[in-house]
Amino acid sequence: MRTNNFRVGVWLICLILVFSFFFLVLPVQAAENPLGNFPGEDLEAGDITKIVVGLSCWLTRVAFTLTTIFVIIAGFRFMVAQGNSAKYTEAVKNFQMVLWGILVIYGVYVIIATVAHAVGIENFSFIPLVC
Repeated sequence: MRTNNFRVGVWLICLILVFSFFFLVLPVQAAENPLGNFPGEDLEAGDITKIVVGLSCWLTRVAFTLTTIFVIIAGFRFMVAQGNSAKYTEAVKNFQMVLWGILVIYGVYVIIATVAHAVGIENFSFIPLVC
């Protein structure tokens, strides 16, 4: 019984120390320097759009790789079916879902590219491989 009370006491002391650090030490540092001596980067609106464009291009390339893998897996499911009607219908449904996924992914990319051109971003390509 005494060991449980001792453990609870140790945990309470640790929590008090941690919270006192956050409430006493950090506000003093924040008053001296708002960043707390952390290295920073001055971002402008053009920099943020470059980050968004780069992220969307990178995600589209990953999606292109994944869709290629899923199309190959769907093809293997057709080969494994070997005339079995239940497995064949399952392979057809799988392939249809892969095609719907491709349509959704590239539809979203076209929407992003259209909005980017409407906003005035010129270095964003409608073809995701050129980013």
